[in-house]
Amino acid sequence: MAGAWRHRAASSPGRSLVALNGVPSRHLEWAQCRMFGAAALDLCRVAAGLIDAYVDCDTEAHGPWDYLGGYLICREAGADVVDAFDRDLITVDHTHRRTPVAAATPELLAWFAAARRPPTPPTPRTATP
Repeated sequence: MAGAWRHRAASSPGRSLVALNGVPSRHLEWAQCRMFGAAALDLCRVAAGLIDAYVDCDTEAHGPWDYLGGYLICREAGADVVDAFDRDLITVDHTHRRTPVAAATPELLAWFAAARRPPTPPTPRTATP
């Protein structure tokens, strides 16, 4: 995909404006970051070209209702969205949690997704009766 941007997407992570959810364990080399508080709206900001990327720094935090609307808008605008742990983002199981990462360009997405991944994937939560 060509990517999504309003003016001109950042050419490198060090020049990008990134929305974060949660606090990263280390600096991910962005130029500036913002914490807006709603995953779907942050994904819409990527789709609209208002920010260069969205990185979820929490683990297992978002149910599908938190991000799927923004995911669809990103896809329609040409921005890609992935799970930081390579799981399918589209799920109807309400117990599933995901860690979305999105960016205006494939290069930024690949960089931020790789930078976000820890050495070992998270252990899935189990549903409690």
